[in-house]
Amino acid sequence: MSYWGGSYWGGRYWGGLYWIAEGSQVNMTARYASRMSDKIYAGNTLTLVVDCEVTISAADHCYLYVIKPAGTATTWTATAASSTCMVYTTTSLDFADSGIYKINAYVQNDTSTTYNFTGDTFQLRVYSRGE
Repeated sequence: MSYWGGSYWGGRYWGGLYWIAEGSQVNMTARYASRMSDKIYAGNTLTLVVDCEVTISAADHCYLYVIKPAGTATTWTATAASSTCMVYTTTSLDFADSGIYKINAYVQNDTSTTYNFTGDTFQLRVYSRGE
């Protein structure tokens, strides 16, 4: 599994994963400029786009299985965005804690048990504000 993206205003590319920062603000004055960060901070909301590198168009369900920094597990329900990509927009509570998040994409078809598969684990580091 790999993660695709690029870089343009309002989005960032990191470790092969593409995200779009929601509600980000850039403050600029004549003397100070604050650019968007290349880091994910606790409490941020963003859109994750995961390229599974296989056709997922027959999937009935797309999930991201997540192990949070404290070791608790959760599941985020994603949406098939193209023939190979799934997308999920986080809430401010999804990345509430700083640390390493371990994530696996999972695709399921309700009528075929041979179609269900789990992707490789990828990790995201979420920083505390001020780091």
